[in-house]
Amino acid sequence: MDVSHYTSLQLELHADRTIEIILVTEGLTNWNDRLRYIHTHTATKEKYTISLADFKNDKTLQENIGNIKSIVFSVQGDYQNFTPFYLEVANVAFAKETDSPAVATPVTENEEVQEVEEQPSEETVAVETIAQTKVIKLSNYPNPFTTHTTIQVPGNHNEVEMIVVDMIGRTVRKERMPLVDNTLTFVTKNLIPGVYQYVIRANIDKKYTGKFLIR
Repeated sequence: MDVSHYTSLQLELHADRTIEIILVTEGLTNWNDRLRYIHTHTATKEKYTISLADFKNDKTLQENIGNIKSIVFSVQGDYQNFTPFYLEVANVAFAKETDSPAVATPVTENEEVQEVEEQPSEETVAVETIAQTKVIKLSNYPNPFTTHTTIQVPGNHNEVEMIVVDMIGRTVRKERMPLVDNTLTFVTKNLIPGVYQYVIRANIDKKYTGKFLIR
């Protein structure tokens, strides 16, 4: 989506922790160069208008945003413990200033809004939403790991499909995985160190998601 003619991001937001709102621009290869805005937690759901000029990265000069691939909402956690949090996002749209009240363009299904939990080392994990599909979060052990990790998958499955996605949304692994006693072993192979999200599909109405760190 080309946002070069827009001046602000409008949305309704309710979060019980401070979050980072990230614009994932087309061509982004270094996650440290992401455009981000820090938003403090709110007690109730409210509508916000955030100037696109307030999205910054570590570079001195503000870059022309141009095309964006997705919007990521990120909270901080740790690698060892699951910390519950509440995050609600609705009515996301880009707006431009005119002589009349701001004109807003909603983010459509072709653009992606992602809600994530972020670890201190800049982990970002996209959570895919599919209508009428039950999503269950999983954990793996060990995590972090170097060569392999094991994942316990609920239910009775002989084989599942596993998709692994990197921090900027690229699919880096997609394969059928056998299960032994409801457990699969994921081997690093040629993946470089970093944070990844995985999605495991067992059938059409149920899928499992999780995240891991390869050292």
